[in-house]
Amino acid sequence: MKKTLLFAAFIGLVSFGKAQYTVPQAFNYQAVLRDHLGQPIPNHNVSLRLSILVNSTSGPATYVEKHDTTTNQFGLINILIGKGTVVSGSFANVNFYYDSLYLKVEMDTSGTGAYTTMGTSQLNAVPFAECAKYAGPWQIYNNFLNFNQISTIWFSGNPYTNVGVGTSTPDPSAIMDLSSNNQGFLVPRLTTSLMNSIPSPARGLLVFNIDSSEFCFYNSNFGGWENVCQNTQYWSKNGYNVYYTLGYVGIGNSSPQTPLQVSSGDVYIDTIGSGVIMKSPNGNCWRLTVDNSGNPVFTAITCP
Repeated sequence: MKKTLLFAAFIGLVSFGKAQYTVPQAFNYQAVLRDHLGQPIPNHNVSLRLSILVNSTSGPATYVEKHDTTTNQFGLINILIGKGTVVSGSFANVNFYYDSLYLKVEMDTSGTGAYTTMGTSQLNAVPFAECAKYAGPWQIYNNFLNFNQISTIWFSGNPYTNVGVGTSTPDPSAIMDLSSNNQGFLVPRLTTSLMNSIPSPARGLLVFNIDSSEFCFYNSNFGGWENVCQNTQYWSKNGYNVYYTLGYVGIGNSSPQTPLQVSSGDVYIDTIGSGVIMKSPNGNCWRLTVDNSGNPVFTAITCP
């Protein structure tokens, strides 16, 4: 008796516990094989070829796989799309979130490899677990990707060993590569009080101190927060010159008693003719150098 094989199918989700932690790389496909009278066909071998098409019922196939299975006593087959024998493409690369996708079903009941197209239908209900890998605690709002939950996220193992923002080819030497022609990188902005209340800050942790308007990083080797520009709140810059007007400078001494105090070392002037300039009580300036015998030589000069 000639058999007309019909499909009554539905697509569902595969449950693997909490989807936010484990994203299954497959989803259910169930169908009932029936004869021309509408009766289920039990215990029958069948081969299915399933294609996920992009944009239309005649669009290109982004992924194709095959399943060889047998109907149960009720004529039912139950397979996992994503777990079959791959013909082409990669299920992991199917863009369930952005693409308009269609499922094309082909069947071979004779075992000859001659497949008959049974139909193509749009995946209107995108597998939620597949979308979860694009979302989780991340949210898309007005084309912006936003993460606003207090939690921990991570990437581990190839190919997720580095992240690119604004680039699809992040530099392999960087764990995160940011690229933009008109935007910058904004670090957390904290008051001094909030900055100092960070529990157990890691060495190298970077913040922007809004009280002192400076970038600060934590240096555990020196006991706390340091300014990225080496305490520019004390030192000022004028062209290529730097100056300090708020106190004394000590070299090898943490409590200098004069504007410049050098402890446990020498001051070395290696340019011949250069020396120490001093001003006399009458306002004249003298440069102190030495001759070849080490005798001090005072030379009158114009005061700087």
